[in-house]
Amino acid sequence: ARRLHKPAGELRSQRLLLDGPPRLRRPARLC
Repeated sequence: ARRLHKPAGELRSQRLLLDGPPRLRRPARLC
């Protein structure tokens, strides 16, 4: 997983990775 944001962001990143690239699909949730 990519730890670029807060620890809470890691949980969201894992869910986004299942759907696909978080940066390409839902970059708003990463912020």
